[in-house]
Amino acid sequence: MNKLKLLCEISFGYYKQHGFIELFKKVFNYIRSPRSITKTDIATHYSFISRDDFGYEWTEGLAAENTINWVIPNFNIGSGGHLNIFRFISFLESSGYVINIVIDEPNCGQDTNKLKKVICDNFVNLEANVFFGIENAPVAFSTFATSWTTAYTVKSYRTTKRKFYFVQDFEPLFYPLSSEYAFAENTYKFGFTGITAGKWLSDKLSTEYGMECDYVGFSYDKDRYSALKVNDKKTNKKRIFFYARPPTPRRALELGILALQNVCKQRNDVEVVFAGWDLSAYSFNFDYESHGVVSLDELPELYRSCDMGLVLSFTNLSLLPLELMASGVPVVSNTGKNVEWLLNKDICQFAESDVNSITRALLQLIDEENYLEDLKAKGISFAEQTSWKDEGLKFVNIYDTFLKGE
Repeated sequence: MNKLKLLCEISFGYYKQHGFIELFKKVFNYIRSPRSITKTDIATHYSFISRDDFGYEWTEGLAAENTINWVIPNFNIGSGGHLNIFRFISFLESSGYVINIVIDEPNCGQDTNKLKKVICDNFVNLEANVFFGIENAPVAFSTFATSWTTAYTVKSYRTTKRKFYFVQDFEPLFYPLSSEYAFAENTYKFGFTGITAGKWLSDKLSTEYGMECDYVGFSYDKDRYSALKVNDKKTNKKRIFFYARPPTPRRALELGILALQNVCKQRNDVEVVFAGWDLSAYSFNFDYESHGVVSLDELPELYRSCDMGLVLSFTNLSLLPLELMASGVPVVSNTGKNVEWLLNKDICQFAESDVNSITRALLQLIDEENYLEDLKAKGISFAEQTSWKDEGLKFVNIYDTFLKGE
């Protein structure tokens, strides 16, 4: 019993430090080890990779041209990737398209009407119906894949005229060089037509994989984020916001922590503000607040209480830089084509992906008040010029253009 308790404590500590995905991998590796009674069937686990074609051959007239099936992974409330999917679906619906949302897994007793209500209440209000499994959804003229796993389903599905791929990040980089890296990378060679989140992805997929692509840009929720003055700041210290999420290695937790530690060693009037994950399993040698996973309603005030934000990304950047700038928080970011398709040196303080370079960038904002205020004003102006409405209409126009060019 004591051994079981110890094992549970170790597992919980590992979960808090590394996240569910890494804990799952740890357990998975244990299960498939020779010590395990139950052995892993790799062929079954990855059976979707080599799935036989299914459905009947497309023939003209099976579905109206304004019908689209979107095949998505299952989701949790708060998923930013799914919010973007539902956001663009809403613009398609407003333009007269009839949408079905297809969750790419068997139904394990979930009520699809309740699931639709979850989408409408927590993401975007949609007319689309929800189905589990593409074989259970109505036939549609076009079908969208939205992740590398769903791309295999769409590839094998025959009962559709056109196949599209909404790509929000370069998913092979979610893995080390491995089978899964190859599985994800291969989906860009399926011959789908791509609409990507940002120019970096569109350029990369068209240049390296010959994929027909166009892209939409980013904006932010203007009803939520604004640069309202916060007068109840609890400290006179400079507050640096840092998105810290250990289960997401591409957000460079360790690099950011080392740079922040350097800054705090050199300035005693600095406080770091963490959000994104429970960091109670970590220790830090500087003043900090750790807010864990923060609700959307709490984020604006938290952002505005900070003097600057450190945002690092080794794949496609998130919406966070725009949200921070819109909240009046100047941003320090790493450089790279994956970032600079949106950000530039006039609105953002760039640094190389190096501890000392990031340290210098943060210290410059701390020490040069005029520069900080100038970057803040330019960031607000840049963010305010973006619009989800413009990007949504662009998405519809891209889709219409691809259809006409078939």
